[in-house]
Amino acid sequence: MALLFHWLLRIATALVVLGIAAFALAYY
Repeated sequence: MALLFHWLLRIATALVVLGIAAFALAYY
């Protein structure tokens, strides 16, 4: 269960980072 939560957290973090990067590229 902890491993699943760990992977979900990593995926969520990756999505947030990609989202911020895409927004920054689109904004600038």
